[in-house]
Amino acid sequence: MADLIVYPGLKGGEVWAPPSKSYSHRALAISLLSSDDSEIHNVSMCNDVKATLRAVKMLGAKYEIKGHDVRVKPPSDLKAPKDVLNVGMSGTTLRFMTAIATLVKRGYTVITGRGSTLRRPMQPLLKALRDMGGWAISSKLDGYPPIIVKGEGIEGGRAVVDCSLSSQFLSSLLLISPLSKEGSELVVSGRLVSKPYIDMTITVMELAGASVEVEQDTYCVNRGEYRGLRFRVPGDYGLCGFLMAAAAITGRELVIKGLNPLLPQADKEVVNVLKLLGVEIKEQGDRVIVKGGELKGASLELINCPDLLPVVACLAPFARGWTEIRGIYHARLKESDRLACLASELSKLGVQVKLLRDGLRIKGGTVKGGILDPRGDHRLFMAFSVIGLGSRKWVRIGQVGVESDSYPGFINDLRRLGASLEVVV
Repeated sequence: MADLIVYPGLKGGEVWAPPSKSYSHRALAISLLSSDDSEIHNVSMCNDVKATLRAVKMLGAKYEIKGHDVRVKPPSDLKAPKDVLNVGMSGTTLRFMTAIATLVKRGYTVITGRGSTLRRPMQPLLKALRDMGGWAISSKLDGYPPIIVKGEGIEGGRAVVDCSLSSQFLSSLLLISPLSKEGSELVVSGRLVSKPYIDMTITVMELAGASVEVEQDTYCVNRGEYRGLRFRVPGDYGLCGFLMAAAAITGRELVIKGLNPLLPQADKEVVNVLKLLGVEIKEQGDRVIVKGGELKGASLELINCPDLLPVVACLAPFARGWTEIRGIYHARLKESDRLACLASELSKLGVQVKLLRDGLRIKGGTVKGGILDPRGDHRLFMAFSVIGLGSRKWVRIGQVGVESDSYPGFINDLRRLGASLEVVV
């Protein structure tokens, strides 16, 4: 893989928000399960969403892609894939398709991935699927991928699901519940992390005709069917957070277009987080306007938006005083152990970092240049690139291309904003 050298400085300007990866996954999963064709506009074409597109096709759907618009024709019955379903690095695809594969009319589905995906915990989802009358096991019997799923549908009914490590377990069960024989009553045990992602799942389900009732920690889904979905994927606040951080660090003005403040998004919290850190930021309809401010440290709880950790981590070294980030133990279970990796890599730049069990403490100061390893993690690659825009000298980051797991246009958008970047082999 090539490396990216980032030189200090940015000019600013306007960019369109990249499409939401999370909404793209959900819309495509529901289109596979619908009774009619679906039309989804502004779909992300990142690597993770492409993994969901491959899975949708392997389970029997057909689709047409024109630019970022996708038309999906679902099968009359889900079909067992002819080969192993490899989700690559997409944890969302892994969990969603494990649940969906129980609805295959006949046969077994084998689901695997690569790299850190093979270390993604699955046991809470497998247990809940068994409680609902499904059959899914870890091939090594250790609760991790590869996963083997038997089709023939699920009964539904009451299931308890532990969501203390990931909200994706609950989202996966919600997605299949309308097609169960009885409907479902899903009871959350443990502390539910990343709750806004559940709100996103329910939003798309209801747009497709599903009925979900929520009372405290219990989610009830009536038996029914999904109708064809007509949906426009909004811009992704979390990915835009890296661009907002770039403007804040360099003191430039940035306008981001194409966001939808009316749809729930976990990472919409980035607006409030940046304000707490001293960034001047305004919302105007589908636009967010960012101006650099005098950055100051803050104490932040990110349990519901763990993907904002890398955004805050690239701002904190430039903020006055200490920034403390807590409530994100589950960030250790992403594409990398993000807490340990950030602590290790930021220290190479002369930044004072204290690693906590569920977070980080980062002290602002002088950020020198250096060579950083993103550990195959797309969000760390983007965070380290942004840090380079404000460091005293260049920063070199390995593994160019990993950003395409979520934001294929990231490097081009930075260049559009006047960043000086060099890709080297």
